[in-house]
Amino acid sequence: MATDGKADVEVASSPVIPVNEEGGQGVVLGIWYMFQGCFLSSVTIYGLASLTSFLILRKHKFGRFYSIMILFMGFVIPLTLGIISSTSIAFVYHTSNIPLLPQPAFLWGVGQTIVHALFGLSRVLATL
Repeated sequence: MATDGKADVEVASSPVIPVNEEGGQGVVLGIWYMFQGCFLSSVTIYGLASLTSFLILRKHKFGRFYSIMILFMGFVIPLTLGIISSTSIAFVYHTSNIPLLPQPAFLWGVGQTIVHALFGLSRVLATL
C-alpha cells in the first residue's frame, strides 16, 4: 500500500527480449522462438503427410513403413537444418542491431519449414 492511500499496482512485464539484448540472452531466445516455429510447423506438415501416406499405402507390403520415414524426417529436419538456420538468422539480427521479437522469430521458423518443404517437393536436390 502506498503512503497516499492508493494501492501499488505492478504491471507484469512481458517476456519480450529483443535479440540484440546485452548479455546474449536475447540471441538465445531468438533462436529458441525460431526453432519452436520451425519444429511445430515441420511436425504438423510432415505429420499430415505421414498420415496421408499411411492411409493410402496401408495395404502395401513395404509402403506402409514409408510413412514412418516421413514422420522421422519431420523431426530430423528442424533438429539439424532448423537449428543451423535459426542460429544464422539470429546472428544476422544481432550483428545488425535489429530487435527480433518472438512473433516475427516464430514466423521465421515457419518460413524455414516452408522452404524446407518446397526443396523436398521440388527435385532440385536430385539434380546435384
